[in-house]
Amino acid sequence: MVFGGKSFSHALVFVFSMGYLSVCHIYRQIYDYGGYTLDITGPLMIQTQKLTSLAFALHDGRYKDEKELSHDQKSQAVKKLPDLLEYLSYMFYFHGIMVGPLTFFNDYVAFIEEKDVTNKSEQSSMKHPTADLNKLVVKKLLVATACCLGMMLLPGLFFNPEKLNSPDFYSWSFAYKVLFILGAMTIAKQKYYFAWKLADAVNNAAGFGFSGYDQHGSPQWDLTDNVDIWGVEMSTSLKVNIDSWNKKTLLWLRRLVYDRAPMQKTLSVFTCSAFWHGFYPGYYVTFGTGALMTVVARQVS
Repeated sequence: MVFGGKSFSHALVFVFSMGYLSVCHIYRQIYDYGGYTLDITGPLMIQTQKLTSLAFALHDGRYKDEKELSHDQKSQAVKKLPDLLEYLSYMFYFHGIMVGPLTFFNDYVAFIEEKDVTNKSEQSSMKHPTADLNKLVVKKLLVATACCLGMMLLPGLFFNPEKLNSPDFYSWSFAYKVLFILGAMTIAKQKYYFAWKLADAVNNAAGFGFSGYDQHGSPQWDLTDNVDIWGVEMSTSLKVNIDSWNKKTLLWLRRLVYDRAPMQKTLSVFTCSAFWHGFYPGYYVTFGTGALMTVVARQVS
């Protein structure tokens, strides 16, 4: 960010960050193929998002004319290079180090300087944002606990995902296979629900996550909310399903890739997402299919 020059510093940071992450993905894929061992790659995926988003925000704030920026880019632009303490604090704050979710630099600085709650509450005559925060945190912890119990207990009773690769699976009827896959995938998603809801609760407990008031005057603590479980499970369209899953990564892809790609925006987003996730063939089949379905859905609608 400091030595890359005005034109290419953000691009160099993006290439280096994604390259380093890719090396770690390949290393893990070689030595723990198909495993779920916790290692550096999970937190590093979040750090890659933070570092690249900060690089692009600095490029927008320091080197681009405001007339060239969209309203969203103006709100996220960073005009001053953060000092070492600010940078390390943003990259490694304890309530977001393991599973995130991604938060953008200006949002984090507003939280540290207490401008997120103070400014938004002073502009409103409604109750203080933290009035019912403890209840909200407990509610989110209960949701995380339910997902954790579902992740640990249900596979032993119904739809164990490990059976998808067993010889018995191939002897079942087509209808039962479809039913089993749906059930197994629902169970497999519980670990992500658990991690993201727990992370959201932890961030809120630390005082981070206030995003303003809704139309009814209720405080909204969804700045660190990374998944809409109801939207994922009950969506009737691909767009709603995508918008409900890993929401902060989706926002990262939109701000850094979709809004800036000169052409083939949808394909660029899905390609970058697959590359960020790793190098298992399933990622590229999934995101390639997702790109195709997204384009088709737009044509139909």
